Parts: sequence; structure tokens; C-alpha cells
Amino acid sequence: EAAEDVADALKALEPLFPSLSLGEPAFFGEDAGTCLASLEKLHRGASVVLASHEGLAFRCPDAGSYARSRLRLRLGGGLSRSALLERLGALGYRRVDFVESPGEYAARGAVVDLFPLEPPEALRILYDGDDMESLRRFDPQTQMPHPDFLREAWVMPARLDPELASSRNTLGARLAP
Repeated sequence: EAAEDVADALKALEPLFPSLSLGEPAFFGEDAGTCLASLEKLHRGASVVLASHEGLAFRCPDAGSYARSRLRLRLGGGLSRSALLERLGALGYRRVDFVESPGEYAARGAVVDLFPLEPPEALRILYDGDDMESLRRFDPQTQMPHPDFLREAWVMPARLDPELASSRNTLGARLAP
């Protein structure tokens, strides 16, 4: 809660310092899901990292291992529906009937819905056989798709591979100069 207050204060100061673009801060605290989402923010270049003592002890992979663990979805990328479903399970996504929350995926016929942790925007993928035909965001509450199509999207792990997140690789060690 205190970290969120600091983030809000930094956001409020941005108009006073237009050349200082801080962007969305990465939070590392007690919640594992927030830490995982923050790893993605860190990977994407977050300039502000807010961490509690517990957050600094968060076991995480090194930057290269994390980058290789992500899944790139793109039209014409050659990722079959069955391979996508297998990979989502391996990344720690939980299969459900209808996607409502980050970390979930659903498969119904040619449609695969998934909700990455970061950015927290649900994605709908439509397959034609083994070819990814369309990729776009959708609203999980109404199940209505966003009108704009995407060419690609990145899916981050919803759970860390224990081998990648060894006790030597803590957030504090990763951030140390």
C-alpha cells in the first residue's frame, strides 16, 4: 500500500517535470502475481522500481532467462493451437471455461482466450486449423472483442520455473550495480 502511495505521488509530480517521464513503476512486494507482472515491466524498461524487503528477496531469473521464457504470439508465426495450449500450461496459466482474471486461459473450438499478467489485457486468438487467423484484445466481462486487430503480442510466465528462479537470483541482486 505504501509503494502504491509513492507511485501515485510520483505520477502527480510528472506534470511539474515534463522532461521526466517515469512511466508505470514495477512493484515488488509480498504478492507473487504482482511480482511476476513487475518482472515484465522491468523487462520492458520500467524506470522506477518500488520494492519492499520481501520484494528484494523475490527469487527471479536473470534478464536473459526471463526474456527466453516469454512467448511471442504473431500472425503467421507457425504456433499451432495445440502447441499454444501446451505452452500456456507450461507457463503456469490455468485453464478455465471463460477467462476472467490474469493468469487464465480458455479454449473453445477454434478460439483461444488468454489473460496475461502484464499488460493486464485479455487476448482472443482465432485459429483456422493450425494457423493463427486473428489476434485481438477483448473485454472479459462482456466477452466482446476490441475492434482493432493486433499483429503480435507477448505472453509472460504466470509462474516461474524453479530452476530459473534460484535462491542466488533475487531481485535485490539483479538490481544491484
